[in-house]
Amino acid sequence: MEAILNEISTNPVIKLVCLTLLADTIFGVLRAIKSHELNSSFGINGLLRKCGIILSVLFLFIADTITNIDLMPFITADILQYISLTSIGLTEAFGVLFIAFEALSILKNMMILGLPLPKGLKSKLETWLKNNSEEMGKTNEKN
Repeated sequence: MEAILNEISTNPVIKLVCLTLLADTIFGVLRAIKSHELNSSFGINGLLRKCGIILSVLFLFIADTITNIDLMPFITADILQYISLTSIGLTEAFGVLFIAFEALSILKNMMILGLPLPKGLKSKLETWLKNNSEEMGKTNEKN
C-alpha cells in the first residue's frame, strides 16, 4: 500500500490534476464573493464534481496498476520529446482531459474576476463561452 501511495504522490499528472482542482476552487470562491453569489447548493455541486474527478483519477490509477496499460506507442515522437513520462496509461490520458477542463474553468473565473489575460486568449475565450455556456450572458448582464 505504501508503494502505491508513493507512486501516486510522484505522478506528475495526478499532481497537476490536484493543483488545477485547488486553483479552480480558489478562483471559483473569489468569483462567487465578487458577484455576491455564495450559494451552498452550487458549491456542493462543484465539490461533488471535484470529488468525482479525484475518485476517477484514483480508480484509473488502480486500473493502470492492475492492467499495465501503456498508450505510449500511440503518442507521436514530437509530443514525447516534451513530456517527461516513461509510460502513459489511462490515468495520464484522462488526467490531461481533467486538467484541460479545470484550466478552462480557471480562465473563465479569471476573466469574470477581471484579471488580466492576453487579448487574443480573452476574446477567443469570451466567444467560446458565449457560444457554449450560459454564464457569460449572466455575467455581462450584471456588469
